[in-house]
Amino acid sequence: MMASKLFLCLFIICYLFITIQTASISYDGFGTFNTLDFFDPIHRPINLLPKHPDVINATFSLYTRKNLQNPETYNYNPRINRSQSFFDSNKSTKLIIHGYNEDAREWMHSIKNNYLQLEDLNIILVEWPNGDDPPYVQVSMS
Repeated sequence: MMASKLFLCLFIICYLFITIQTASISYDGFGTFNTLDFFDPIHRPINLLPKHPDVINATFSLYTRKNLQNPETYNYNPRINRSQSFFDSNKSTKLIIHGYNEDAREWMHSIKNNYLQLEDLNIILVEWPNGDDPPYVQVSMS
């Protein structure tokens, strides 16, 4: 009985693996992604493509001791001129990123302020307000 259930499960997994439709998408500056990139029949049997960066609308807010309250905010565009930035490549950099289905909250700013009290460094708060909504399968790809 147990062997037949195991065989049936293996058959279903193999069938799903063989019949999965491979889809792919390319985003300028990020690369090409396809649904088999992170496919695993046990741990990730359902895969979705990541959302477009314009939809995710990620922002990167740079804070230093020189601009504690007024961040330099960037989007994902790699073509922005950063020559007048507060960013100092000689200092350590910390990224603070919120989790699934959550926005930048008080806790992110509290961590930022505590870090900057202890050490002079670059702090980047990362927000992705349109990329962290359900379904989780798609969030994990974005």
